[in-house]
Amino acid sequence: MRIETIAVHAGHGADRATGAVAPPLYLSTTFERAEDGSFPHGYVYTRSENPNRTALEACLQALEGGAAAAVFSAGSAATASIFQALGPGGHVIAPMDSYTGTKLLLRELFAAWTLDSTFVDMTDLDAVRSAVRPTTRLIWAETPSNPLLKITDIAAVAEIAHRAGAVPSPFDCWLILRGASTLPWRMRAHCDNAQQIAEFLCQHPAVEVVHYPGLASHPGHALAAQQMSMFGGMLSFQVKGDVQGHSQTAMRVAASVKLFTRATSLGGVESLIEHRASIEGQGTLTPDNLLRVSVGLEHPADLIDDLAQALPTI
Repeated sequence: MRIETIAVHAGHGADRATGAVAPPLYLSTTFERAEDGSFPHGYVYTRSENPNRTALEACLQALEGGAAAAVFSAGSAATASIFQALGPGGHVIAPMDSYTGTKLLLRELFAAWTLDSTFVDMTDLDAVRSAVRPTTRLIWAETPSNPLLKITDIAAVAEIAHRAGAVPSPFDCWLILRGASTLPWRMRAHCDNAQQIAEFLCQHPAVEVVHYPGLASHPGHALAAQQMSMFGGMLSFQVKGDVQGHSQTAMRVAASVKLFTRATSLGGVESLIEHRASIEGQGTLTPDNLLRVSVGLEHPADLIDDLAQALPTI
């Protein structure tokens, strides 16, 4: 089946008790035992299993073509559970440009229980090979898909989530499952909008460089075109006029937008813009003149007009 059909049907089904087409919201914390003490419906306590979470995991498993799926209350909770499953004394190889929260987990929280980590340039295969040790348990590659579940024990990861309670609420699961039905169509709009904005920014005299794999000028474009049908809703660009350590021009652009919201996240229906270096703080590898953009579902012409009025005239 194609992804549009999977997104609508995976994890969905008429409620057996009432015939309701839309799934009900199961807010119960605990579930009744049968007279013999068993749990005939398969649910014991909502921290360990809940019908809404089961449905969402089934949907995500089908969408990703995976063997199983485990959902968490936050991305960092999922990351932490994977590191916990490795156990003390192990070694993780991670990219130098990892998500800031991942770096903090490895350098601060898990270093305290002797899970060691080495950060390398993942494009340098010799550096990756040199970093491998006998105690290396995981090579952490942050990508748009989820290869991590193929190289670690998902059963152990899910068990940590269930026992520690790092799971989303039934309502969160219900909302995400509801939104998954339109995911393929929304992603097409995100990608199309981002492509148009990237092409506009490339031509603007106040922009130094645009980072978006959908551009033919991007160094990774050929590889991205082999791997992707469209190129995503995230892009970044560097503004002319700033030098390293000084970000007044870039910050002024972010302060001047009207439609974009200055906030940290990605993938929402609203467009976001942020100055990453100031968020990541000391030690960041992000250039001071870089702005990251999550392109939403507004009309692309309106978003382009907003950026045009915010960028300086050169």
